[in-house]
Amino acid sequence: VLFRSYIKRDSGSQHQTAASMSKKKIKEKKEKKGNGEGRSLRKDMLQLFDENPGRAYDFKQIARKTGVKKKVLNKDLFQMLDLLERDGKIKQLPNGSFTSTRKAETISGKVDHVNPKFAYIVTGQEGLKDIYVRTRDLGTALHGDMVEVELINRRTGSNPEGFVTRIVSRARTRFVGRVEVSKGFGFVVPDFKKIYQDFFIYPENLLDAVSNDKVVFEVTRWSEGDKNPEAKVVQILRSEEH
Repeated sequence: VLFRSYIKRDSGSQHQTAASMSKKKIKEKKEKKGNGEGRSLRKDMLQLFDENPGRAYDFKQIARKTGVKKKVLNKDLFQMLDLLERDGKIKQLPNGSFTSTRKAETISGKVDHVNPKFAYIVTGQEGLKDIYVRTRDLGTALHGDMVEVELINRRTGSNPEGFVTRIVSRARTRFVGRVEVSKGFGFVVPDFKKIYQDFFIYPENLLDAVSNDKVVFEVTRWSEGDKNPEAKVVQILRSEEH
């Protein structure tokens, strides 16, 4: 009886020891996984900022671009932002967004907007290839404008990639196009094939032009984002009413 009791106690002790070791291994695995995720998050965040110097991102943009989809990981993201800021890798701007502290390389050139999807910035410098710029990264620049661009490292093609940071000079502010009038507003569609957007015109700036009139128009406001630039008609070249 004593022998059976000893075996029972010993067996229970072994089970407890095994359970304890199992919990320890699980804890170590979780810690190891957590450390791996932390290193991966740091790497992804550094890559985001280093490849886009001069650009600022808010918390939601950083989470989306680094693949942090679970809200439970938001705390890790905040902690990593604080760590990178303390390490001098990034800095927080007055509006709360974050940007890299690395100074970006800036190059000047002329916009060649080859199609609706992208443009090349023709540098004219010997040994330096033209800079590939996606249309969404042109800002308000149009074909022929002189601009400054910052280089980024995500391009895998033969040309370096960048985005426009400043308009140095406009090639022109007056264009020829065809008017389209709707209720309460109008648009003018440029004749020049390398301009891939329409220009918004308020009714008071139509100069009595009607739909399909050929006009000379002047840009009055260069709008950012998805908004169309604004213009006014300065001359009617051919009226559909005559």
